[in-house]
Amino acid sequence: MTDYTFRDIKDLSGGPMFGAANTGRSIDTSGQYATVSSSSLTPGDRWCIAIIDESNDAGSATTVASRYTTFRATWPNRKLFLLIPSTSTLTSVPVVLPPGTEYTGSSGTIFVPQQAISDIASGLFQGPTKVNRDGGVVGNLSDWFALTGMSVLSAGAKVGLFVDNSGSMFTSTVQASYNKFLADVAAAGLSIITVADPNEDWISPFTAMSGV
Repeated sequence: MTDYTFRDIKDLSGGPMFGAANTGRSIDTSGQYATVSSSSLTPGDRWCIAIIDESNDAGSATTVASRYTTFRATWPNRKLFLLIPSTSTLTSVPVVLPPGTEYTGSSGTIFVPQQAISDIASGLFQGPTKVNRDGGVVGNLSDWFALTGMSVLSAGAKVGLFVDNSGSMFTSTVQASYNKFLADVAAAGLSIITVADPNEDWISPFTAMSGV
C-alpha cells in the first residue's frame, strides 16, 4: 500500500488534466446515496472507494458476505463506496442465502451482501453506482469525486482507493475518470492510499488498510 498525493496529472495527450463535463452521468441502482460527513481524518473513519466491474473470481457469495462482516467489525466507521464501470445499466437479482443482491453490468456480476445494503441507511455504504468505461476519453468520464461526495472532506484527509486490474478491466479502462479523480483529490488537499487485490476481492484490502 502506498500513501501519496497526486500533482500535475496529465491527460492522454500529455497536457494538463482539467475538469471536464461529464457527458455520461452515472446511475446509482441502489436508488439511494449514502449520507456523507467531513471525516476520514483518522484510520478508523477513512473513506474507501472500490472501482470494479465484476467479481466472478472473488469467491462464493458466502465468502464475500463474511469479508464484509469482518470489514465492518474491524472498522465500524469506515465508509465504503462501490463503483461499477459498465457500458450498460446495472440490473439486480435478490439472493436468499446468504442474503444480498447480485448486480450485473456489461462485464459480469458482483454480489453485494445484505449487511452492506443495510449500511446505506447509516451512510456507511454507497452503491453500487454505475460509472463509465471511458477508455481514456475525457468527454466520457464519470466524476468519482462528485459521486462520492468527497468535497465535504477536510484538507489532510486520506481516502482508500481500489481499482481492479484483474483482466476484465484495467486502470486504462477508466483512465479519464481516474485522472480527474486524482486531480480533484490533489486540489482538495486530500491524499490517497492505494490498495489492490489480484482476485477481485474489493472488500478485504480495505480491512487490511490499517494504521495509516
